[in-house]
Amino acid sequence: MSAAYVETESRIPLGRPVAGRVAVTGEPMVVETAGGDPALSHLALLADRARSLACFPLRTKARIIGTLTVSSPPSRGFDSGDLELVGAVASLLATVADNARLLGEARAAAAALARRSAELQALYETVEQLNVETSVDALLSRIAETARDLAGATYAALGVVDEAGHLVRFIPVGMDPAAARRIGAFPQGRGLLGVLLREGKPVRVADSTLDPRAAGFPPHHPPMRSFMGVPIATKERVVADLYLA
Repeated sequence: MSAAYVETESRIPLGRPVAGRVAVTGEPMVVETAGGDPALSHLALLADRARSLACFPLRTKARIIGTLTVSSPPSRGFDSGDLELVGAVASLLATVADNARLLGEARAAAAALARRSAELQALYETVEQLNVETSVDALLSRIAETARDLAGATYAALGVVDEAGHLVRFIPVGMDPAAARRIGAFPQGRGLLGVLLREGKPVRVADSTLDPRAAGFPPHHPPMRSFMGVPIATKERVVADLYLA
């Protein structure tokens, strides 16, 4: 096919002859490139290279996923045998494409199952370690580390809340001890942390630098964009908050 024709047909609106119409109707279409139909005037670009075009839908059980268009040589058009063969090829291509889609979905499901299995294994190992851990800070740090790893976050922290809703203990993970020392005292519950403390429900922000509620970052605090905070509650009250960034 000529470069001019390929450029013309690179984006075909649904309903436009030839492939666009076949994609909508689901019916094969055979046309002459030098025909008199004004709706097919763009096919004149092929008149010196092909006498006819045949377009067949690529149909799966659920829907039409594309079309197959072939051209005949300038010396002759298509006969019934040609069209039967093209139809069979189109059917085969649709089956192959649909099988590839199903295989991709199966692989994605298997990968998701593998990730879920790994997450459950990590949770099980964490629970096992919690049963033997004697240090409260080490216990909280382990919980925060597990949450960070499962969420794929860079930083995590676990804040313990007293009955008045104030942070009384703050365990960060993901930054080196020297960076934590440069930051100084743990947060006092302003900005997004304060939102979580006051409202007691999950907070999720795609870009904290654009959120007007984000405030209170001290000097030397590492840059953070995405943020998620989740309250940890008993039946009576919120006892801790988990932060991920």
